[in-house]
Amino acid sequence: MSGALNAAIDEGLAMSHDDYRSALVRRAALAEFALDLFEDCDALASLPAPGAAPARLDITGDRALARSGRSGFPALRCLAVLSDGGLPYGMQLASSAGGGRSALRVASWCEAVIGFNRSPG
Repeated sequence: MSGALNAAIDEGLAMSHDDYRSALVRRAALAEFALDLFEDCDALASLPAPGAAPARLDITGDRALARSGRSGFPALRCLAVLSDGGLPYGMQLASSAGGGRSALRVASWCEAVIGFNRSPG
């Protein structure tokens, strides 16, 4: 495993029981608040990263915007377009808790509409 993954595991193992329970309470409150976002839609589209994929193969890029899974909302990421340099930009689709099928249905629709079928290589 990578050093970053090992560090994240160590951080989780060092968390106290009270801090963990507090985080779960905050996560539940966020999920409850966010349910309003899905009242009138099947999925929300957003950027999963602030830019195109990196040219390097040893990293996957900045995941700063890909946080919906941490709040209990299923999300998927798919290719949308290529940058001028031929590197992919992604699209993230998030759905309400328990709404993974909705996100997959919307992703299928997006795939048909966008028509992205090029390999970044």
